[in-house]
Amino acid sequence: MRIYLDTGVFFDFLIERGHVANTIRKGRRGRSNSQLASDIGDCFQKFNSHDVFTSNITLYEVEDAMFRNLSKTYGGVPNSKKFILMSSRPVILQTMTVCSIFNIIIEDVTAPIFDTALRNIEFQKEGILIGDSIHLSTAISQDVEMIISGDDHILNLDMKIKNSSNKLIRCFDTDVAKGLL
Repeated sequence: MRIYLDTGVFFDFLIERGHVANTIRKGRRGRSNSQLASDIGDCFQKFNSHDVFTSNITLYEVEDAMFRNLSKTYGGVPNSKKFILMSSRPVILQTMTVCSIFNIIIEDVTAPIFDTALRNIEFQKEGILIGDSIHLSTAISQDVEMIISGDDHILNLDMKIKNSSNKLIRCFDTDVAKGLL
């Protein structure tokens, strides 16, 4: 199976493996941080028989999410931006390490992917912002069968978008995906 990972699942995985994710995650859909970490850990253990992808926009988004979250607490202090950045940047390396360990392919955002993201009318109708449109367009270009995400607006696209083979893509959160891998 070909699988695409949205940015948030990397935070789920890092909850119990790195300090940064604990500041981002507060549970989801009635599941604790520990359960989120366990669910994606179960998924990652099953990835060895699948082709798994994410986009290099994921690397931007993990740092941006961490930076914004830390800025809420520490922003406004003189020179805080520099120090918040130094605390945020490690999550990129942690995410890249996760990808390396589990053979997750980090796809480049190319002009055709960006063009698809920009012009896809269905994404616009669904209110999907450009970052997630890039994720979805990358998934489509990689002919994935499943997208794993914690974002409601992506999960709501289950069976509504087609991959490059013209087959409907399934969209699941980690608790469901782990049982299907």
